[in-house]
Parts: sequence; structure tokens; C-alpha cells
Amino acid sequence: MNIHNKILYLTGLILLLASGCAGVAVPERAAVKEKETLIIYPDGTMEFKNRGMDEKDVVIYPDGRGGERAAVKMRVPLHPDFYRDTIIVDRKLPADEEQ
Repeated sequence: MNIHNKILYLTGLILLLASGCAGVAVPERAAVKEKETLIIYPDGTMEFKNRGMDEKDVVIYPDGRGGERAAVKMRVPLHPDFYRDTIIVDRKLPADEEQ
């Protein structure tokens, strides 16, 4: 076997192994991202991912379908602050108005 045949054989083997991974299905649980929700309570306090949010760190805007979305300011150490958007807003009703 000369060097050209070895290179061709190795290239074919690499292509065969690489293409075999393309058909692997992703589990449905891993593919679907959990919906992130900003909860606004009747007293005006806000909660995102079980953490209290300051009013100045949240921007609420209409989503165009009759609902609301929010952009929440995120703080990451050693990086500048940024806004995470398209978060669903869930406004909780007071206990006397719930149906």
C-alpha cells in the first residue's frame, strides 16, 4: 500500500465516522427550552427565576399578540451587564379577583 492509498483510506474513514454522527436524534427534553417567566405580584414586586427583581432592571413591552414580554437586566461577573429579552410576563391577580 503506497502513501496515496493510505491517505485516501484515512480520509474515507474520517468522512464515514463524521457522517455517522449527523443522524443522532436529540432527546425532546433537551431540545425544548424551559419557558422563562417574569412574575409580577399585585403589590408590584417582581420575580424572575425565583429571584426578586428591581423595577429599574426590567423593561416590559407588548408582544403584539395581546400579551406582554419583558427584558431583564442580567449581571455577570467580569462582563458588562446585558438585557435578556422575550421573557413572558405573568401578572398575578389579587386574591379577591381570582376566578
